[in-house]
Amino acid sequence: MPRRAPGRAARRAPGAVVLRLPVRSASGLLDGLLRGRLWVVCVGALLAGIVFLNVSLLGINGGIAATSDQAADLRRQNAELRLEVSRLASTERVQRVSEAEGFAMPAPGEVTYLEADPERDGARAAAALERAAASAVSEAAPAESAVPEAAPLP
Repeated sequence: MPRRAPGRAARRAPGAVVLRLPVRSASGLLDGLLRGRLWVVCVGALLAGIVFLNVSLLGINGGIAATSDQAADLRRQNAELRLEVSRLASTERVQRVSEAEGFAMPAPGEVTYLEADPERDGARAAAALERAAASAVSEAAPAESAVPEAAPLP
């Protein structure tokens, strides 16, 4: 929009009608908004929303505190279990328990490693399984014949 030179009045067209609209000042408009009923309802709704937000936040904080306590308990249990694992896995304890069970520590030269023979290992394993199955059947046969049959019920 073009600007007028300072001190010059605006030109009106001949016969033009000028309508003056009521202009509220910014403070008058604000006063009208703040004193209306709609404003009270809006403020009440916002306050109710804040209350509900705080209540839900308290519930979330309670859940966080419970989860934090549970995590602390789990950390304590993990520490206790690690201590027990280290106690049970100690070399001295393993040697003591194995000696009590009848195991003996081999001399350094007695430890050897087996070599795999893919062509013969399968056949040897199958033969060993057949021998074990046959001995299990032969041991079970006398036990079955020793059990008397039950008399039929009337």
